[in-house]
Amino acid sequence: MSFFQRPSPRFLPLHSLAALALATALAGCAAPERKDAVPAALTEQATVLGGVPNARYFADTQGAAMAREAYAALGRERAQLGPAAAGDPLPPANFLAVSG
Repeated sequence: MSFFQRPSPRFLPLHSLAALALATALAGCAAPERKDAVPAALTEQATVLGGVPNARYFADTQGAAMAREAYAALGRERAQLGPAAAGDPLPPANFLAVSG
């Protein structure tokens, strides 16, 4: 079968699936317009995720605050698990660290 011939009916589902996959892949390449960067002098005051508190720290200048938040989060997690799990190890945690 050459490229320009009409495919037989038995290949139509395959062609439709391939076209759908290609359209989905190309739609994923379309990126929204990028906004201006935060001015360098204001980077430590910029909020992320709609203003979620304690979601962003700079390790070179906010290391102590990051450590305080880590211990506070540990206390909140232990309180949430309750006294029955006081001696048990905590469940695994996942963290995302992004460097730009």
